[in-house]
Amino acid sequence: MDIKRIEQIQKETAFPDSISVQQALLKVWNECEHKADDNSVLKSLHEDLTEFYQEKDFLTPEKRAGIAIAIDQVERYIRGDISARSPKH
Repeated sequence: MDIKRIEQIQKETAFPDSISVQQALLKVWNECEHKADDNSVLKSLHEDLTEFYQEKDFLTPEKRAGIAIAIDQVERYIRGDISARSPKH
């Protein structure tokens, strides 16, 4: 799974602009078995999300907020502050 697949899934939902949809996709990503020893997959995802956030001026404020949340969560996961398998309460 990569950022293009996540975007495709998001577009196929009934509410692609929803922050809840974006957070759910991030949760699915985190629960997948994608952790490489060197976190290269997560670093690549982080770069893609950051680039998308910075360069896409057509994004609505809701979408920008959702992507910012995803970027923050990926950064926290890379640092080890959160676990991919532990849901946030």
